[in-house]
Amino acid sequence: MNKITCMDCFELSLTFDQLDMNPLISIISYVDELQQYVEIYDESKLDMKLHCSICKSNVLFEDYYITEENKENFIIKVSEFIGEQISRFIHYCSECEIVGELYQANIMSISEI
Repeated sequence: MNKITCMDCFELSLTFDQLDMNPLISIISYVDELQQYVEIYDESKLDMKLHCSICKSNVLFEDYYITEENKENFIIKVSEFIGEQISRFIHYCSECEIVGELYQANIMSISEI
């Protein structure tokens, strides 16, 4: 079997904690785009001994893990998800002057009401 990575060793898991978001493991369970890139240790795999290639700990029943072949696509999808969450707090790009001007105009018109 290919190398696998447990969710504790997945490098972007800590990012979710730092951004005060739900843990990545809980997000996987309700974001379909992420589910297609992870595996779950279930009844069909009980005869295999799976362990993380990084921390060497055993993957336990119903744990998520990522295979080496899916890792890059999973990183892309998780990064897109994080970007979407962060963009909720960004009002405009500092490089786009017209957007910034429109944002300032909106603030002024709201404060006049």
